[in-house]
Amino acid sequence: MQESSFVEKDWECSGLRCVVLANVGGMGHRCGYVAVPPSHPLYQKEYSEDTRLGFPDELIDVHGGVTFSDTKLNTEIPCVGDMWWFGYDCMHGGDSPFIQDLDYCVAECESMASQLSALDKDGDVE
Repeated sequence: MQESSFVEKDWECSGLRCVVLANVGGMGHRCGYVAVPPSHPLYQKEYSEDTRLGFPDELIDVHGGVTFSDTKLNTEIPCVGDMWWFGYDCMHGGDSPFIQDLDYCVAECESMASQLSALDKDGDVE
């Protein structure tokens, strides 16, 4: 079976793990993800779930909006401990056929990590 995506970059920003995946099938677009730990107020919150602070997909400003939340990514990324991932993709109507480059996706992940880190300092979300 051919791998449909691979880890292009895996790093930490604002105390959170960030990953950019490159999809080799289809249009070859990239997706970015940031993981929050169990202590984060948005841990195990769906991106479209209403929380006390609002909907995560409205709280986080990232390319195309937040379109993913889950305990693991659809790839062989080694996970250490419990993580809850939020992600975005670069395969929206305005993106094709232009493919966002790695530097752009890294900057978007770092922006998302900074915003998630700031939300963690703002207090609990219920």
